[in-house]
Amino acid sequence: MSGKQVTMPSLFQRVFYPEADGPYKIFMEYTRVIVVALTIALVFRTFIASPYKIPSSSMMPTLLVGDYLFVSKYSYGLPVPFSNGERLNEVSPQRGDIVVFKKHLPMGGMQNYIKRVVAVPGDIIAYKDKTIILNEEPLSSELLGGHKYTYNNETVDTDKYKETLNGTTYIKLLQDTLGQDVAPMRVPVGHFVVIGDNRDSSYDSRYWHYPSWGFVPMSDIVGRAEFLFWSWGKNMKPRFDRIGESLRPKQTLK
Repeated sequence: MSGKQVTMPSLFQRVFYPEADGPYKIFMEYTRVIVVALTIALVFRTFIASPYKIPSSSMMPTLLVGDYLFVSKYSYGLPVPFSNGERLNEVSPQRGDIVVFKKHLPMGGMQNYIKRVVAVPGDIIAYKDKTIILNEEPLSSELLGGHKYTYNNETVDTDKYKETLNGTTYIKLLQDTLGQDVAPMRVPVGHFVVIGDNRDSSYDSRYWHYPSWGFVPMSDIVGRAEFLFWSWGKNMKPRFDRIGESLRPKQTLK
């Protein structure tokens, strides 16, 4: 008689790692793979990045309807789960960053928006004659020419400008319409001013509390837009030339 002690498998092992071959063992092997995959996806979306689809024209021509992008969750600090937007090692967004943030709706609930940060805490921001006045200085703006685009089956005529902010450049669009001026105001601590690149087709900080500015609190910022990973054009035609395009602010060459 052998003196070797036989160890019975635990309940966990018998349930999740059955020894006997058969349908149940195959089922549990697939279940383990699915659970691990879902866990990795949950951790990735919570702490690292999440996908976002562009639904409107407010950030044209930088972002087009049908663009899909990744939003970095850790760019401004590591999110703390089940908290009110708290982060570990928090870092503030910079002027020129494109950010996704949560907007509280008047009738309740929230919706994700995507805009460009144009003013940070302590800045004095104003909007006059369709020009951003930052700390009493108008942003540099250079006319590049006319630009047309189609949205909701309508053709929109605009002018295309190169705007410079915080040492970075991007393209903005302006229509031949009257704009609404917003008086100078200092951005409070922990808040930011955001505006769409398609200036006359964007619901943003200029309008939320007009004639005053509307601000985005740091706790409502989801993350920074990083790059495009896919893009659909008209009739679901892929726009391969946009895939992989970086959304980080581009430095101005001197």
